[in-house]
Amino acid sequence: MPLNREEGLRRLEAFTKSGLAAYAARRNSDLGPDHHHEVVSLLSPYLSRRLLVESECIRAALAAFPQDVVSKWIDEVIWRIYWRGWLEHRPTVWREYVYALEQLQKHGDKEKALDERALYDHALYDRAIRGKSGIACFDAWADELRTHGYLHNHARMWFASIWIYTLRLPWQLGAQFFLRHLIDGDPAVNTLSWRWVAGLHTQGKRYVATAENIKRCTDGRVTVRERLATDSEAASVSHLAFSLDPKPVASTGEVDNEVDNKAIDLTKETTLIVHADDLYLEGSELKEAKVRQIIAIDPSELSQTLQLSPLVTDALTQAVTDGAARAKAHFGAPLVWAKVGAIMEHVERDQQLICMKPHRGYWSDALSRVNAQVDLRYARRGMDTALYPHATKGFFQFRGAAWAQNFGMEA
Repeated sequence: MPLNREEGLRRLEAFTKSGLAAYAARRNSDLGPDHHHEVVSLLSPYLSRRLLVESECIRAALAAFPQDVVSKWIDEVIWRIYWRGWLEHRPTVWREYVYALEQLQKHGDKEKALDERALYDHALYDRAIRGKSGIACFDAWADELRTHGYLHNHARMWFASIWIYTLRLPWQLGAQFFLRHLIDGDPAVNTLSWRWVAGLHTQGKRYVATAENIKRCTDGRVTVRERLATDSEAASVSHLAFSLDPKPVASTGEVDNEVDNKAIDLTKETTLIVHADDLYLEGSELKEAKVRQIIAIDPSELSQTLQLSPLVTDALTQAVTDGAARAKAHFGAPLVWAKVGAIMEHVERDQQLICMKPHRGYWSDALSRVNAQVDLRYARRGMDTALYPHATKGFFQFRGAAWAQNFGMEA
């Protein structure tokens, strides 16, 4: 699929007209890779890069139908904001995930990874990511993910459950496999969803896939003949050993203090950085900035480091190219491309350097290296600023606040 804003807007309009009204009733059905567009919006790749922003999707839904018809889809849209806000409150969760991956990859299956319980079968892991686990539905989903860069949300949960409880592989490696192959890969959504399946997000509550549920939600398309782990067996799996800290993670009570939109002087000549986390800059808090030059971050460096699939790498390149081109047209400033480590070669010593705040994850890690060399100033979208403070606990508390505040959107 073309990953640019124009295509995202076209898909939003088409979904609003032909799929939105039936979404609540049909969204849980996984009809397979050739029919996903019949029941879901397929807008997640555009939202994950903010080629589309949540507010315009919500407005489009409420303009087309009564609230009770579209509330379920709007809930799904704001889940992404919730996950991102929740992780902003708990940066240690992201750091532990990255550290755990480093340890698991360093030691493999014959060495100690995180502790004595956290060994994993490297040969089984290799078969699982190649779609050779021996569990037919799981292998089909692995193939679908690698081929299409997408899985239905239910299939993602089933896959993660089988990975953790039946194959007994570390959840971090499964989350990494998803991020390498999902075109809509979002570090917060992906990491926290895997933790939720593993029972680490809501203590004592885990997601265990069953053959009955898979058959029902695929309209009988998938019949599981292999034995899957039961709920009682899942409870005994030492999956908590795959976490450095299986205890509940407390909120810091506040979102990081790196962001202060007022600290950005919109009248001062500025260098604007374009990154893949937020690509609708002409519709952002920076739209009135006096931009002297634009630096677009080449995603190839990150793609190589993370071993992203060619599909994901191509999608990232398309998205950043589109966002950078629109920014160039909007601000009327020259555009240069640079890798993260070379950004400073294009910035004058006294130049104000600004960008939209990247979400907790790989892009924020990368840009933190720039911030260590220069005063890089971040702007955060008003919707995030309004809603993140409510993402300290569960989703339903967050949901209530979001609806009550009109999702942080200006009237």
